[in-house]
Amino acid sequence: MKLILKIALLLLIFTIIFFLGEKSVNLKKDVNSPIRAKIEKRHSNKVIELPQIELVMPPLDSLNSYTKKIIGLNKDPTKIDRNRLVNMLKGKELSKDDFQAFYTFINTSPGNDSSYLALHSIKNDLLTFLIEDGRYKESTGRFMLNVINDTNQHSVMREYTLQYVSDYFYRHWLDKSDRTYSTEERHLSSLDKQLQEEFVKTMYGQLNSSEGPIAGTALIRLNDISKIFSIVDKEKIIYHTEKMISNNSVPVSSRMAALTIANEKQLTHLQEEIQTIAFDQNIPVVLRMAALNTAGNLTQFEDFTISLKNKILSNLNEDKRILYAAKEIYKRLMKTKG
Repeated sequence: MKLILKIALLLLIFTIIFFLGEKSVNLKKDVNSPIRAKIEKRHSNKVIELPQIELVMPPLDSLNSYTKKIIGLNKDPTKIDRNRLVNMLKGKELSKDDFQAFYTFINTSPGNDSSYLALHSIKNDLLTFLIEDGRYKESTGRFMLNVINDTNQHSVMREYTLQYVSDYFYRHWLDKSDRTYSTEERHLSSLDKQLQEEFVKTMYGQLNSSEGPIAGTALIRLNDISKIFSIVDKEKIIYHTEKMISNNSVPVSSRMAALTIANEKQLTHLQEEIQTIAFDQNIPVVLRMAALNTAGNLTQFEDFTISLKNKILSNLNEDKRILYAAKEIYKRLMKTKG
């Protein structure tokens, strides 16, 4: 029983630490990595101008048979089949009406549909297709901005869309002459520059969101983009990371996201504040566990191991999950020291 509990706790810790960063892309990895190979193959479709996005479903007889099935207007197949059909869209002949139908479907609220997460899974896959396809680059960018800024839109869809902003930047604005795909394109059109600016402004605007992980996701994606694109100020990312970690009114999931950035950037000057979060029994356990992990990775001070021992490991009233996490961190630090 004890072994099962330990395994479960380890899985919980791993999930907490990494769930917000699961979609982050490190483009400075080896040039033969699968991610880079995927990027190298996808600059093919000619960009088509679509002056205006009409979020109205076009006539059914103008739509591809795949489109009808995906958006659920033709004998509505199971949602699993619809996900599979989205993955088959690449290379299919699609009209402007098909793309308008995709935008309209994604934008439509799930209402009281109890299976909205499955529905959003289809929308998630469809948004990935739109970004990868690239034919209606500007229209897709504008649509993503509309979804993120629409406070009436379902929060899950807004958060999904925020997750894909860095993918949009990588797909459309990496230097295609640089075979490592690790530098930004310097000669942008005025429209591209405007889109970049609007994306960055929109993401900064979400950092005050009180809706679950939205603020944290925006911060993580800004951080991702800042690694390659000069339009995002790296120092500004650090400032907002500090601000988010210290603000008790920020949702837990977003503060956890800020902790992952503090960990990645090794912001050792936040060590004391992060320790305070880790040791505070009035703070939610998941946030304390994330803070413990970050503090353990940032620490350059011997007094942290002493604090772990005195404030957590010796506390008989401490939560078992915190106790277990603290023991693992303590053992790791003592092993490193020794």
